[in-house]
Amino acid sequence: MSSYGIKVSEEVVAFICISVHPRDRYPSVVDELVKLNSVKEIYGVTGEYDLVVKLQAKNVKEFSEVLGKIGSLSGVAKTYTMLVVDLIKP
Repeated sequence: MSSYGIKVSEEVVAFICISVHPRDRYPSVVDELVKLNSVKEIYGVTGEYDLVVKLQAKNVKEFSEVLGKIGSLSGVAKTYTMLVVDLIKP
C-alpha cells in the first residue's frame, strides 16, 4: 500500500488572493506583506480580490506559518490560496 503526502522538506509555491477591507488598510497591508521573506511578488489586481501574492516557502511548515501571518494582518478580510503543482512555462 502506498501513501500520499507532501514531504516536509519540499519547497512550496503558492499564489494567495487577498481581499482588503476597509479599503484604507490597503497601503498598510502591502507594507506588511513586503516585510515577509517568503513573499516574492505582490500584484494589485481587479476583480473580487485586491492583491495576489506569490509565496515561496522552504517547506510546508514555513508555508503554514506565513499563511497564518497573512490571514491575521489587520485589513485582510479574506484570502484564497492556490498551491502550484506544476510549472508549465517559466
